[in-house]
Amino acid sequence: MKTPASLSLIVLIGVAAFFAGNRSAGGGRDDSGATSSSDNRTESSRGNAKHSSSSDRNAARRDRTRIVTDELTVDDAQRLTPEERKALLNKAALLSDPNKQAKVLCGLIAAMSKDELKDTTQTLLQIQSRGNEWSQAVWNELWTQWGRTDPQGCLELSANGGGLNTGEDYRRMMSGWLETDAPSALEWANRPGLNERESVAAAFAISSEAGSDLGRLQSAILAIPDNPVAARAALHDYFDLALASGEDTALSAVYAQMDPALQQTAWPVMVQRLAYSDPEQAVAWLKDHATEPGRDYRSLNNSFHRMAMADPAAMASWAALLPVPQKGDPDANTPHPAVIAAHYWMRRDPQAASAWLKTQPPQSPWRAMVGPPAGEE
Repeated sequence: MKTPASLSLIVLIGVAAFFAGNRSAGGGRDDSGATSSSDNRTESSRGNAKHSSSSDRNAARRDRTRIVTDELTVDDAQRLTPEERKALLNKAALLSDPNKQAKVLCGLIAAMSKDELKDTTQTLLQIQSRGNEWSQAVWNELWTQWGRTDPQGCLELSANGGGLNTGEDYRRMMSGWLETDAPSALEWANRPGLNERESVAAAFAISSEAGSDLGRLQSAILAIPDNPVAARAALHDYFDLALASGEDTALSAVYAQMDPALQQTAWPVMVQRLAYSDPEQAVAWLKDHATEPGRDYRSLNNSFHRMAMADPAAMASWAALLPVPQKGDPDANTPHPAVIAAHYWMRRDPQAASAWLKTQPPQSPWRAMVGPPAGEE
């Protein structure tokens, strides 16, 4: 039959055309025009090797950036490239377990260089602004790593509103700085002109350097150059250390044993600490020590407001007996405690407050700051 023979011929022609096409399109030729089958094999091997190598690298990269379910050690994170750490940080934001998320992020951050930290800080702040609250452990590790790698850069970033925020943030940054370069950290801490939050970091550095030596800490506080905020912050550490290491458990006993020059700075710290632990004792101590050189109503403003909110009538009775700052005193322009108490009392019970005001000597300097009692306008 003709049909099968025709089909066989078509098949043979097709096969020949296939091989001819392969030789003309992909085969190499030598100088005589002959096809080099060894070149074909070599190119094929190279292509397969390149594909295999690329696949291996991609697989390794996927393995390294796979979400870790328990924790990521610093050693693990250090083996990653900066790009891989960034990718894993973005993935970690998707973890639903905050504890596991914090472990992964802390491991990543502890391995980051200063060049990575700025982008990481911006990323964490942006994600948090959208409602994803990070664990405090993450922020602590971030500021500590900034201190280890680029404390000055962190301070500059914070001055522009993009970094450190709370006093605890500044302490964490300083702890990292002390780890890697304590001399420069202490030099910075003892310079004048620091703002309030920077002063908290400075106090941490000074207290850390003194260790558990009370005498050394006292000398270091006295040497702080014209920075009462840093000195007062360091004095909190002094009180804590004294109470923990001494036989006396009373704040007043610690205060009494201080160098007189240090007592002047410690005066408001004493009242603040007493006000938190025992308001009645704070009032008693304040009345007994109100005429001492260290008196400073400015640093007690928050404490006075809390006392007035709790019981304005009780506060007014003793606050009216406190001395009024004179012109030239540090707290000369600060509202007198009796004025604060009277204002809260007037809002809560105008009649009772007005009746009490009528009993106060009209010549009292603080009395004019309150205004006339109700009904006498």
